Amino acid sequence: MGQIVLIAEGTLNKDINAIDDIIEIHDDDVELSGTGYAGYKVLKVEGKTGAEIKAIINAKIPEKKRAVKVVPDKWCFIEEKEVWKNSNGEWCDLIDRPKYAFSFKDVTEIERASLAGKETEVTAKNTILKKVIEKIQLNAKNNVLVADLNT
Repeated sequence: MGQIVLIAEGTLNKDINAIDDIIEIHDDDVELSGTGYAGYKVLKVEGKTGAEIKAIINAKIPEKKRAVKVVPDKWCFIEEKEVWKNSNGEWCDLIDRPKYAFSFKDVTEIERASLAGKETEVTAKNTILKKVIEKIQLNAKNNVLVADLNT
């Protein structure tokens, strides 16, 4: 059984994270209880390993690169920026990287509860896990196209 650790009210810091941000994914051989986890929400996913959960969620990570601007035949300092490829295949500035890359914010409480159920089909669990949001795209600062890279 896999386990997903989410930000909850007790660990919320509005400048850094948001409720339901995914901070860790583990197998059930890791004890996620006690005072260290009191402020977090731990979701158990019956019938899925931590690696299987990570594979489903990590498929949402957009392609990222570092772009450089160089003037030909001239010594110069390199101007560098981090960029990411959006769902339209366009390169955008990555100005404000979120502390946690994924969020469960669009997954309902009923869906979360069904992840721990032995009666829930594996394909239904996969569908629920695919509802996880990749957070780079959520910040408007990160959606500015880099014209030179999209020509």
